[in-house]
Amino acid sequence: LKPDNAAFYYAKAADILQNYKQSGESKTQMEAVVAGDLSGDTTAIEHTLADCHEVLGLLRQGTATSFCQTPSPNFETNSFTFVTPLRQIARLLLAEGKLAERRGESDHAITNYLAVIKLGTDCSKGGPIIYNLVGDAIIGMGAQATRAFVLQPATSTETARRVMEQLDHINKERASFADTLRYELAYSKEMTERNMFGQLKWW
Repeated sequence: LKPDNAAFYYAKAADILQNYKQSGESKTQMEAVVAGDLSGDTTAIEHTLADCHEVLGLLRQGTATSFCQTPSPNFETNSFTFVTPLRQIARLLLAEGKLAERRGESDHAITNYLAVIKLGTDCSKGGPIIYNLVGDAIIGMGAQATRAFVLQPATSTETARRVMEQLDHINKERASFADTLRYELAYSKEMTERNMFGQLKWW
C-alpha cells in the first residue's frame, strides 16, 4: 500500500482503532447519536472523538484520494482484519457529523456523511464479496444520514442539488459486480490451493 491509494489511509486508521478501547458509555451515546437522538448527554462520545482525531484525519485523507485498491485478505490466517474496523470508523465519522449538525455546522456534517458513503464505495474495490457486503453496510449508514439531512426543511434547493451531484459522482466509482466476482474467485482458488497443499504436506 502506498499513499496514492486510499486504502493506505484506511489501513492505518484501522490499525490505530484496533488498539483503542471505547468505553461502554461512549458506545451507548454513539448508538443514540448515530440514530439521530441528540437530546441526551454526549460527553463520552465527544471524548472518544477527541481521542480518535488521528483516525478521523486519516479517514478524510483516504476519502479525498481518487484511487483506491483494497488489499487482499490475509491468506495465511483467512483474516479480514482490514475491513473489520471500517464500520466502526464510519460510525465515528457519522457521530462527529451529527454533533456538527447539532451545532449548526451544516457543511461539516454533510461532508462527513458523504465521506462515509465514499468509504463504503472504496471498501468494495479490489476485494472479495465480503468486502462488498461491508461496503454496502457502510454506504447504507451514510445514505441514511444524508437523506435525513437533505429532507430537512432548512436545507436549500442549491445544497440538495450539490449533494445529489456528489452522490452521483461517488456512485459512478462503485466497483462492478464482475470485478467483485473475479476477486472472489481468485480468493477462493487461493484458499482451496492452500488447503490442498497443506494436506499434501501433512501426508
